[in-house]
Amino acid sequence: MKKLLVVSILLFGFCMTMNACAPEKETDTTGGSTTPPAPDPIPDPQPGAGRYLTVYFSLSGNTETAATELNSRTGGTIIEITPQTTYPDDYNATLERAREEIASIDDEGVYPAIETIEANLDDYDVVFICTPLWYARMATPMQSFLHANSAKLASKQLALLVTSSSSGISSVEADARRLCPYSEFIGEALWIRNSQTDNAATLVGNWLESLNIDSPDDNNNDNAMTVSIGQNHFEAALAENPTAHAFAGLLPLTIEMNELNGNEKYFYLPESLPSAASRPETINAGDLMLYGEKCIVLFYETFTSTYSYTRIGHIEDASGLAAALGTGRVTVNFNL
Repeated sequence: MKKLLVVSILLFGFCMTMNACAPEKETDTTGGSTTPPAPDPIPDPQPGAGRYLTVYFSLSGNTETAATELNSRTGGTIIEITPQTTYPDDYNATLERAREEIASIDDEGVYPAIETIEANLDDYDVVFICTPLWYARMATPMQSFLHANSAKLASKQLALLVTSSSSGISSVEADARRLCPYSEFIGEALWIRNSQTDNAATLVGNWLESLNIDSPDDNNNDNAMTVSIGQNHFEAALAENPTAHAFAGLLPLTIEMNELNGNEKYFYLPESLPSAASRPETINAGDLMLYGEKCIVLFYETFTSTYSYTRIGHIEDASGLAAALGTGRVTVNFNL
């Protein structure tokens, strides 16, 4: 469902304490591009009707997490922006370089060089721009991408996703509109704070709904299930087997699950479910299994196992699942 065109992977984490987030990475080369001419008037298409491209830059990994979730829900193409010169590992040195690059853009109109992307922007109607915030501004590699491709993006619909520690994103939005003056920005920008990264799936899903953009599977998603633990909600997919169908017939279901082995929660149903157990060898975090005929098991760690289970379903993004479940007895709700 999703195609990956990853030019380079560069992960590095840190956040600023003075109302701004430190740098992340991007792709495309530029020294200076001409201002694009105003395009001819074009029809205003429905936001949900186009072909989707997700473009992201990420150092800490938070933006990459959100961008990957976004792309998985739109079924489009994803590309990573990569700077030609890698950012230093030293935190303070990276901050200093970010300050210099922002000053160079503002004072001289010179943008940091990025690697050329291997994607034809003409193939897409809606482009999601996913960027961290640096010193209350758009990360400079993403500025480079938008600057270099402003003319190609002039006829596109753009949607902005911004990650930061705590700073507001109004200046990032201003950067985007300055760099792409002839693009159509749809909806409100999505702001994901670092503390919300574990809840990115829900935030992204709600945002896409507000933009009237449906997942390719939204019209054929009878196997979708939500697993709720307190204020945390996880999207899951039920397996296509008699066990999962029987389990779905019990929903909505709220149960008190017990801790076992530091990697799973379990609960014994009062009645048996159909089973066809097999040994999975590798248990993945987010797996929902049936042990025997009555024991529901929700795994929150990945490990190898010699036990046999019948698959019920799987949480698509298990980030934050372990923290939500905690170390003891916990209330879990399963709902369609």
